[in-house]
Amino acid sequence: MNSYWRYRRVDGGVVVEVESLTLSRRVPSLARPLAAPLIDRVARESMLRTLDTMRARLTRVRGSASLHFEAGRQLLTGP
Repeated sequence: MNSYWRYRRVDGGVVVEVESLTLSRRVPSLARPLAAPLIDRVARESMLRTLDTMRARLTRVRGSASLHFEAGRQLLTGP
């Protein structure tokens, strides 16, 4: 798994972007209906834990979390 982090200064703070890439083998056709949702859920939950941990630590340091973080998190979880 590779993660690429980008930091961009904006008015009022910093936007942090993370892109995670994972290479894997193809899931066999018979197992795909059961495995694909599980694989997607685990990957999404892992990214959300990473973002939540980062927000918690930055909040302790700065005293408030950025609205940009919340907008990015909604992309993963939906409205």
